[in-house]
Amino acid sequence: MTPVDSIGMDAWVSEGPEDQREFREAVHVVITAVTRDPGLREFMVMKGGLLMGIRYHSPRFTTDIDFSSSLSLSDLDPERIRRSFDAGMAIASAGSESNLECRVQSLRVNPPNRPDASFPSIELNIGYAYKGTPKHRRLMQGQSPSVLSIDLSLNETIIEIDALKIDGDDVLRAYSINDLVAEKIGSLLQQIVRNRYRRQDVFDLNLLLNLRSDGIDPKSVLQSLREKARARGIEVRPDSLDDPEVKRRAFKDYHTLESEIAGPLPDFESAYDRLLTFYRSLPWGSGSA
Repeated sequence: MTPVDSIGMDAWVSEGPEDQREFREAVHVVITAVTRDPGLREFMVMKGGLLMGIRYHSPRFTTDIDFSSSLSLSDLDPERIRRSFDAGMAIASAGSESNLECRVQSLRVNPPNRPDASFPSIELNIGYAYKGTPKHRRLMQGQSPSVLSIDLSLNETIIEIDALKIDGDDVLRAYSINDLVAEKIGSLLQQIVRNRYRRQDVFDLNLLLNLRSDGIDPKSVLQSLREKARARGIEVRPDSLDDPEVKRRAFKDYHTLESEIAGPLPDFESAYDRLLTFYRSLPWGSGSA
């Protein structure tokens, strides 16, 4: 897989707000651990809000690192994943200048005790602290108050993967922009059946359409959307986003993003209208429904 983009994690850390520096250093340690472990690197594909922030400079702040994998729970050993993260983060911390240490504080499989679940996930909580601080002593006891979450979704349909070159020769596998757009549209369409409220997706999609509209392939987006929806038993139609309940759920908590971003929050109606225009313009007449 040939790297398609270069990501400067060191710059991302140093350019962030001072109150996010420790958190960003922890993210850097985690991503370095993934890219340098042959096992983790091969099956973990990054997506979500932090990918939006690191690659597309989204101002939206999130403390979760989202990954997907096409593997099933039976293909993986959660405890081996825990050990791989702890070992990889220890090496990454030792090789950095930040004096920050990260450790897995907890791991759980969701839903618990359901090996037959169609779309399980593995959640790791990573504690972090600077060495020599009172918080570091709590980290050693598995009780750090500073925690970031890794959410690894399994059995996922992933159509396009980009290889991102991270600060040198390390390579991170990540959703392409087409898969990212399809994933977020799919999340909006699943709000009703999953009883969710997805306040962030219209904001994220508006940013992607603004930044990379020329780099988005509508045919690839639709192919990815159809395959992801088919895997979850959901029908997608040219008028699916016209459903007022989909829009209502996306709008419900949209205003709360205002306190989490730098700069003004885009007008929801304008952002949703732009998304509708893009969605309706997808090549619906091509391929199978």
